[in-house]
Amino acid sequence: FGGQTAIKLTHALENAGVSISQCESIGLGSPGTCDSEAGVVVRAYNLGWFNVPVCQMLTNRFGIPARLSNDANCAALAETVAGAAVGCKNMVLITLGTGVGGGIIHTGKICHGSNGMGGEVGHMAVRMNGEPCPCGNVGCWEQYASATALKRQTKAAWEQHPHSILAKVIGEQGR
Repeated sequence: FGGQTAIKLTHALENAGVSISQCESIGLGSPGTCDSEAGVVVRAYNLGWFNVPVCQMLTNRFGIPARLSNDANCAALAETVAGAAVGCKNMVLITLGTGVGGGIIHTGKICHGSNGMGGEVGHMAVRMNGEPCPCGNVGCWEQYASATALKRQTKAAWEQHPHSILAKVIGEQGR
């Protein structure tokens, strides 16, 4: 975690023409379940992170306070401040990427939920006896609608139908 994140943060600052000495704090959005108060990523299955004290690590590395929230929560809040939901006090945002996430804004504030999973819709079961999920459940939405799932489904379809147009296109692109 520390090295890669620090490098990315350093590059982001350089690209913005800002030095760390000009910053008062660091804000981080992470996938997975986050304990914002403790500054810990509790579970980020797609990253293999469990109980990672990211805020303390960033503070130790850069010497300024760091704050953490779930990345979809950050995206939802950003939409209410500078995006499609400006002026909205209540909204839900769904993110589709490596996983499926969600951010909920209620009365203008992020809804973290009682255990930091307020918007973790990707781990909501949508199919009984469905695909196993790294979270330990089965049939999670993330196993059907994320980019990771779509890659897996595409590979399975092409392997089952090696003479299909899909297999031909994938074969031409170097698989």
